[in-house]
Amino acid sequence: MGLMSKRHAVRVRKIPVSVTLTPEDYDFIEMLINSRRYSTRVQVIERALQLLRLEFEQYQAYLAQQGNQQHRQQGQPPSHNSPDRRFR
Repeated sequence: MGLMSKRHAVRVRKIPVSVTLTPEDYDFIEMLINSRRYSTRVQVIERALQLLRLEFEQYQAYLAQQGNQQHRQQGQPPSHNSPDRRFR
């Protein structure tokens, strides 16, 4: 099978939201658009969320690894409770 054209791409339902930005954040988004790095604010926000999600997942994996190492040192089976509850 060949590549799918954009006409046949799966459509994702998007939920409209409103956010309040600091003037600095708004100016940064506009700078990214004006520099032609991104063409729309939606693209900037989607990319920022992708990076935040990746960082969050890496942090969760790090915490799980640290918890497993602690339990091995103490001779206890690892639990699924995270020692850091900031991201729960």
